[in-house]
Amino acid sequence: TGRPLTAPAGTVAIYALVVSAALARILAAVVPETTFLALSLAGLAWVGGFGLFAMLYGPMLLLPRADAR
Repeated sequence: TGRPLTAPAGTVAIYALVVSAALARILAAVVPETTFLALSLAGLAWVGGFGLFAMLYGPMLLLPRADAR
């Protein structure tokens, strides 16, 4: 994409949401009483992470390169 290889705050948030979704899935398996809540939170976190990814990286991947190469 012609952009610097750094992780801006939005990218860090994406990673945090996806990791929290994974941890919620593990919690749902380990503590059966929390299954509905944990899976609901996991789904919301994953959708949030993917939506943020689409908003931040969609334009970078669909538009011309930043360095005009």
